[in-house]
Amino acid sequence: CALDMAALILTLLLVLAASPIGLCKKMSLPGELILGGLFPIHEKDPAETSRCGKISENRGIQRLEAMVYALNRVNADPSLLPHLKLGAKLLDTCSKDTYALEQSMDFVTDHLSTLDASYEYQCPDPAARTPKRKSRKPVAGVIGAADSSVSIMIANILRLFKLIGLALHALVMKEQEGWSSALKSRYLLANSRKGQPAARWILLTNEHRNLDFGKSEEETTGNNQYTNEATVEECCVGGASKRTGSTRHFSQLPRYCPALFQRDAIPQISYASTSPELSDNNRFDYFFRVVPPDNYQAKAMVAIVKQMNWNYVAALYDEGTYGERGFQEFKAHASQQGICISGNHMIRRNAINGSLESILSSLLEMKSRVVVTYCQAESLRLLFRLLARRQPYRRDLFWVASDGWGRKTDHLLGDEFLAEGAISLLPERRAVVDFDNYFTSLKLEEHAKVNPWWREFWQSQFHCKLDHSTGEGGGVRRNFDKSLKSCTGDERIGVTAKYEQEGLVPMVVDAVYAMAHSLHRLLCGNGPPSACRKVTGDRKLNGTQLRDLIRNISFNGTSGNLVRFNRHGDRESLYEIFQLQRVNSAESGGNQSFRYYKIGTWGDDRLELDNSSLRWGTPGEETPRSVCSEPCDYGKRTVAPNKEAAACCWECVSCDSKYQIVLNSTTCSDCPLGSIPNRYFNSCEPLPIETIQLNSVWALLPMSFSFLGLLCTAFVLFVFVKYNQTPLIRASGRELCYVMLAGILLSYCMTFIMLAPPSPVTCGFFRIFNGLSLSIIYSAIFTKTNRLSRIFNRGIKSLMKKPSYTSPKSQLVLCCCLVSVQVIGDMTWLGMDLPKTKFDYPDRDHKVLRCAVDDVAIVVSLLYNMILIVLCTLYAFKTRNIPENFNEAKYIAFTMYSTCIVWLAFIAIYFGSLRNFRIKLTSLCMCISISAAVTLGCMFAPKVYIVLFKPHKN
Repeated sequence: CALDMAALILTLLLVLAASPIGLCKKMSLPGELILGGLFPIHEKDPAETSRCGKISENRGIQRLEAMVYALNRVNADPSLLPHLKLGAKLLDTCSKDTYALEQSMDFVTDHLSTLDASYEYQCPDPAARTPKRKSRKPVAGVIGAADSSVSIMIANILRLFKLIGLALHALVMKEQEGWSSALKSRYLLANSRKGQPAARWILLTNEHRNLDFGKSEEETTGNNQYTNEATVEECCVGGASKRTGSTRHFSQLPRYCPALFQRDAIPQISYASTSPELSDNNRFDYFFRVVPPDNYQAKAMVAIVKQMNWNYVAALYDEGTYGERGFQEFKAHASQQGICISGNHMIRRNAINGSLESILSSLLEMKSRVVVTYCQAESLRLLFRLLARRQPYRRDLFWVASDGWGRKTDHLLGDEFLAEGAISLLPERRAVVDFDNYFTSLKLEEHAKVNPWWREFWQSQFHCKLDHSTGEGGGVRRNFDKSLKSCTGDERIGVTAKYEQEGLVPMVVDAVYAMAHSLHRLLCGNGPPSACRKVTGDRKLNGTQLRDLIRNISFNGTSGNLVRFNRHGDRESLYEIFQLQRVNSAESGGNQSFRYYKIGTWGDDRLELDNSSLRWGTPGEETPRSVCSEPCDYGKRTVAPNKEAAACCWECVSCDSKYQIVLNSTTCSDCPLGSIPNRYFNSCEPLPIETIQLNSVWALLPMSFSFLGLLCTAFVLFVFVKYNQTPLIRASGRELCYVMLAGILLSYCMTFIMLAPPSPVTCGFFRIFNGLSLSIIYSAIFTKTNRLSRIFNRGIKSLMKKPSYTSPKSQLVLCCCLVSVQVIGDMTWLGMDLPKTKFDYPDRDHKVLRCAVDDVAIVVSLLYNMILIVLCTLYAFKTRNIPENFNEAKYIAFTMYSTCIVWLAFIAIYFGSLRNFRIKLTSLCMCISISAAVTLGCMFAPKVYIVLFKPHKN
């Protein structure tokens, strides 16, 4: 509630403000406008004491000097804040949020001591109170901090003034029950006229409340029960008043009475904090940053892992906002891409060897070989030291690191080979060349007068010691080796010691320029330099207006890219991707060394990676694998041991049938009839269509036989036509012989029709002529045997009277009538069921294209011919005893006996090979052709022989 909020905020403010700040070093640069700066000048103390660790040469000193360099450039630019000089108050955070909070109270005290009130009262003796003018200037804005946890803490403090105003406003409005309307209106009036010191403080009592909102007309007349008797004395610690007997003072509240209704805050621009938590406008509406947040970085890291085909990675992250929120973002995006986390480990702030040994053992025992880190480089130093001790000559882990690692190598402690192939990210930036000239030109004695940490940096940079060096103060831990040589002061950065520009130096410069451009817009607008408002004394700028200007600022940064902030206060930019690679011997002079090479970029949700430039230090430069389970062989599905790891870890189980495919790697599904799995078992492909191939033995044999039969039939027909008038030909019933020869020719042609590729046309011919060809032959034979039976079985009666319907014409009519029965049956069949093709599946591996005629229909179509065969056989048997000089009956009998044997064999073969269409079709072709051949051989061969070779018998 509002009361609790007010009490909590006031208590926190008063306790912090009342407690003395340690004798900590700070760097001050004079100017009309003061910017605060927060930098990790020192590292955290590994022992987690109140002290700081060793000096941070790159992250601390270089970044701090980058701000000094940027301020010098701004002050030298006549088009930016003309006639106004930017100064600075630069503090050390020691990479700890608690330490940074103590340091930032220096900003708070400056701000509180100058908020609209021109005087601060000191009242050790109420009788001798005298106003004392303050020389402190409030900070207009703050640059920093680096670590996200520190930035979050500082952002809350810098926004505290606005929270206090809102809370006290709610408090007073809650407690105004019983006030007169005049007093309420006076409160609202006082809340709006903040320029009057007397209208800016409040004194709370336990029995009643006395509010000094300035006098109104009603008070002047004395009509209000709440008299205005409070004096400035009541705003003093230990001050007395006419109501001291009933007053309960907050210990340090009066000293900061002018700030209590202030509803403003100090804008802050960070150069390195990337936690997504800082994008919350409701909590951090005065916070901005010139680096993209970690949710962008998480997307980039997931894209890299996906590109490398790693689906099973371990995660390592720092305790705190940067590590924990960064890991959560990575985990969320990774799960969307099917990437699993084999295990996640947090490096605690006070991590010791034992806990790190446990983390290291776990990482080495996991199946995953890739570790994704959201750690500051300092957190990894001890881990790599343990890794080098455990595996001095072997490398089992590969690293994908956030910008906390960046392009740093100092945490590897000379064991860079353990991180060879490591991929890291940094927001896109270009080195500031002028800064290199500035920084390398700095000297010891001259700059030590400006930078209080310069002497300590000098000793660490050049591995020497300075005689009569002053104590470091501020709880800094000093541990210089007494055996070091003495510093001469003639050392040169970049010459005596190696120098490389720290990666976030450009970001510090961009942050300073963003603040400078916004201040220029606030004080100068769009007018000429003469239009700039002069900032005098301790005048405080409007933080809300400055915040709004920062949010809408736009300019080209040091990298040449546009610097502007989105609605969350974040800068959207590209990430550059680097890989730590071994330098070839030609470049390194034969020594083993490592350096970072740029291998790609990420931006706008698009990864551009140069795979040809990747170097892993593995045999054959093979990309390392980091998977939980290898892909299953074709035809096997995955079975996950648990749902959480289903996307990455599984067992391979064969499908139940070889005719099943694997869907989504987890489900086996049957292929539909007529298709089989492809070689990868991920889709079904249709079976090849099978038909009788004309070049196969199944086709060549019946076609050769039929072709030979056609030649023989044509020869017989030629002989019969040539010798048509000879006695033998005339006596054999030449009309029916020609009919039989036509049926024989058609029977031989049926082989080619049946072996042709199935189509509605060929299927129609097959259904018509398959039975018709045979019915023509056997109708003629039946007519002939019937005529012989009627002539010779009548005996003596046939000599007295010629049997009826024995003339050639009658025989042809009778034969045609018998054939018409087959024709009518075939036409009826066609009308009821149009010819078409279909696929037959003898088994799952074969797909046969054939005419849509089942075996029963074929038998039915041949049934009429079978009846004719039976009748012909009976007549042949009845006429077996006719005169010996007439052998026609014997030839007919032999023909029919042979035909019966052929058809009996056909039925056995045809129905005994139900699953082999080739045998069935070939046997049908051969049966019809053999039946025709038997008829041709038995009925016509003897006659042709006599005509050609025994003419005297003709």
